[in-house]
Amino acid sequence: MTETNKEYISPYWEKFRRLWWVIAIILFIILLLLWLLGYGPGGSSCCQESGRTVNSMPPVPDTTAPAITLKGNSEIHIPVGTEYKDADAVALDQTDGNIAVVKSGRVDTTTAGKYTITYTATDAAGNTATATRTVIVENPKISDTAAPVITLNGDTQVRIVAGDTYSDAGAAATDETDGTVTVEKSGQVDTQTAGEYTITYTAADAAGNTATATRTVIVEKTPLPPDARLYFDFNDAESPHDKNRTIPPVIDYMHKNSNAVATVTGFHDSTGNYAYNQDLARRRAKRVSMLMQKQGIAGGRIAIQVHADATGSGPPKEARRVEVTVKAHQ
Repeated sequence: MTETNKEYISPYWEKFRRLWWVIAIILFIILLLLWLLGYGPGGSSCCQESGRTVNSMPPVPDTTAPAITLKGNSEIHIPVGTEYKDADAVALDQTDGNIAVVKSGRVDTTTAGKYTITYTATDAAGNTATATRTVIVENPKISDTAAPVITLNGDTQVRIVAGDTYSDAGAAATDETDGTVTVEKSGQVDTQTAGEYTITYTAADAAGNTATATRTVIVEKTPLPPDARLYFDFNDAESPHDKNRTIPPVIDYMHKNSNAVATVTGFHDSTGNYAYNQDLARRRAKRVSMLMQKQGIAGGRIAIQVHADATGSGPPKEARRVEVTVKAHQ
């Protein structure tokens, strides 16, 4: 090395310094580009392109379908032969705003039936929505003013005897529009009390037309049974003859008519002691009364009677008898 006034610089250092300058220039160029693209300090995350702002972040996918709003009702009723003009629909998309609606379907106003109009809207992202309107074409309604017709089952007037069982035959009703309709029945028959009773039948159709019909039930007083005669042997008051032949009609009538009462009268023949015969006639009447009570007739409904002269009329066989007379007690 020679002594000079110049500082000695190593060749290696000179190469390092040149490399550093190259690196610095490269870094400067990179930073300058980043700044120009908007990523530098104080810059924004976007740059200007063709006069509009362009997001540097990828856009959020649009997956929401448009919303379709019908103009008018979703179900419409029109008579056959009436012109139908559809009110259409509108569609709004949260990204694209108002978008077109495509309509499909037809309504045949000459034929009754149910028709569907379909509205379809698709946004720019391909999301599709549909909505429908139902149009019902109806035949003109004919005003129904005709009431149902009620037909009684059986006679319009029925006669029964007090104490008998009454079973109503009912009625049926048909209507020009509704066909068979229900019949409601009202009224009661007291079969134990003579009188005239009315059963009323009512039917109503869907239009509110009402019809009524009636049946008259006449409960007649039960004909009084003939007087019953029970015959006894000479000096006997225990075993009357023919008790199962003459007394049943009396018992049956009194069962059916709770207000009926019976008078039991004892007789004797003309032979023998008067006082004895009178007592015999009374015992015969009591015996028949007991027979009636055993068949369910209350003792309070049976009156025992012996006349002052209880001698019976006719031959002795007929004179030795007990007569049972029934009457309806009012």
